[in-house]
Amino acid sequence: MQSRYQMHIYFDGTTYVANIPELAGCVGYGQSYVEAAKNAEASITEWVFEAINSGKVPPEPAKDFVLRPPTRLVENSMAAPVMLRLHRKYGNLSNRELSIKIGLVEHHATTPSAFANAAAGKGSRFVRCAIAIALEEWPSLIWPFLSVKTRQADDEVYLSSIEDNNKL
Repeated sequence: MQSRYQMHIYFDGTTYVANIPELAGCVGYGQSYVEAAKNAEASITEWVFEAINSGKVPPEPAKDFVLRPPTRLVENSMAAPVMLRLHRKYGNLSNRELSIKIGLVEHHATTPSAFANAAAGKGSRFVRCAIAIALEEWPSLIWPFLSVKTRQADDEVYLSSIEDNNKL
């Protein structure tokens, strides 16, 4: 029997997103539920082969396939998909705790509401990029509804941040 990873599919308002929570950054997008699932299957294969080729052992699929709601209530808003992913990765934390966990310290003056605005694709580019780095995904893929100019600028900041971290 082939091992299977969990796939969480939701509609973010503009596109269907199929997230594979056990494989960091593994996601599929599509204009339909089926297209997102197919793209996620291809992403799983690519993710696993890339891990094996780089000498890493891919994680075992979860034995428990029951989708449990998060313990922290997330409103039905533009921030909900991003907040759910952050809660899955880091646990049931407040916005302040999440911002500290992903490296946004006090001197950046990130308030809980500013963090929520960034998760919704609004507000500070710096905070959006910090969230994208934490989720290991390009900002333009997390917030595809933003303008092309904003997505390009976010991706440039994300890329330079990643390159700066790799230099350390």
